[in-house]
Amino acid sequence: MNFKRLAPAYLLVQMIAHAPASWAFDVCDDDGFQTVRDGQIRKWSAAGEDWIEFRTTRERLIERYGSGRALPQVAAHAARNALFVEFDRAERRPDAHAALDIRDMQSVAASCHGNEVFDFKVPWSGLSWTTGQFDPDALMPPVKAFLKQNGVID
Repeated sequence: MNFKRLAPAYLLVQMIAHAPASWAFDVCDDDGFQTVRDGQIRKWSAAGEDWIEFRTTRERLIERYGSGRALPQVAAHAARNALFVEFDRAERRPDAHAALDIRDMQSVAASCHGNEVFDFKVPWSGLSWTTGQFDPDALMPPVKAFLKQNGVID
């Protein structure tokens, strides 16, 4: 999969809402997770709603991306990547320019057995495809510079 082609999908994701502190206790539960590129992912149903959850650890992020980056932002990016792949498997993109729109995402950082864990969950109903052309010139200069530096855009 060509990451540069997928970049528009990652850029149109809405802001992440922070979850209540009580959710941190669920983060350490290992049941049902499958390993994916940057962490682990699981799907489940609760109260009649389907959910998808991505989590990763500080060690995994440092191993893959180095220690010189802001890990919460890297974790959020890894979560969006994993959600994009999983949603694309479930509901194919309508066209090559489709972007993943994420609503109602919750995130939390917690300590589990001595590891710093970044956890993101979103209801399946909060995932949808949007279509339109991606315009890198519309990005704020710091975002554009970051994406160029990391090879996401030319």
